[in-house]
Amino acid sequence: TDLKTYSTVPGADVDAIAAIGGAMRLSLNAEVLFDSGKSELKSEGIAAVKKLGAQLANVGKATLNISGYTDDIGSDDLNQKLSIARAESVAKVLQQEFGSTNRFILKTKGYGEQNPTAPNNNEENRKKNRRVEVLVSSF
Repeated sequence: TDLKTYSTVPGADVDAIAAIGGAMRLSLNAEVLFDSGKSELKSEGIAAVKKLGAQLANVGKATLNISGYTDDIGSDDLNQKLSIARAESVAKVLQQEFGSTNRFILKTKGYGEQNPTAPNNNEENRKKNRRVEVLVSSF
């Protein structure tokens, strides 16, 4: 699939990734996952990540690049640390869902306020930029 095409909900085509050797990027809204300025997953955030994990169960071996992002509010250093912590929180739940399977390699990275999906000029756009993305690529 085109890596510039974003999905906010994991789709039914997750199981096709290994078969075609492609990749898929999923974007999880941080508003659902975390309270503002926090990296601990909310209960509905845990449920959303577990749902993603269940849908990825149909994928063969894959690398999951889990990237955290923030809006432009706060210092660069704080946003960088927050984005890393958010990515790691999502990875931790996914790892628990996958158990001891070695089908997935999980890699985390924080980008802070880099690579916004919308201009940080109002609250609605800032919500779009507070996210965690999971790039699923077969190997």
